[in-house]
Amino acid sequence: MGTSWAALAWYFGPSAALLEALVLFFLLWVLSVIDIETGLLPNVLTFPGIALGLAFSWWLGDWQDGLIGAVAGYGIFWLVARVFLLATGREGMGYGDFKLLAMLGAFMGWQALPFIIFASSLVGAVAGSVFLMLSKRGFRAEIPYGPYLALAGMAWFVWGGDILLWYMGITGVAW
Repeated sequence: MGTSWAALAWYFGPSAALLEALVLFFLLWVLSVIDIETGLLPNVLTFPGIALGLAFSWWLGDWQDGLIGAVAGYGIFWLVARVFLLATGREGMGYGDFKLLAMLGAFMGWQALPFIIFASSLVGAVAGSVFLMLSKRGFRAEIPYGPYLALAGMAWFVWGGDILLWYMGITGVAW
């Protein structure tokens, strides 16, 4: 966490964006460690994280995007989990993941959600498959998804603009 904070300080310099980055990265690091160790993303961190994300969105002038991001982040994962439950009869995602994506949406707005969902799913599928093949628990073992969401959120927070420009460049989409 210290290394990431030093890199953020170098990247953003003394600014409101640095303060936001330090708070967000602190929450994401702590939530990731807890999720890896316990399989839980506790409300005691996710709910205040959502509130802090909305507060930063309001302070930095993007409160509507943050509010839409929080609602959409929770709603998208709720819908996916509901469809999975109806299709398979078992739960495939914990409610902590809903709240973590809502927190990321609150901090960065709804525009960040497609990348965060795609990148975390891709990395999670690859890393999770390797983990399941190497483990003795079989392919039905639970794998914490929070760290993958956190990693994708960190990447978007720092390089979101660059990622968007790169994507538009390779697809030929004009801004």
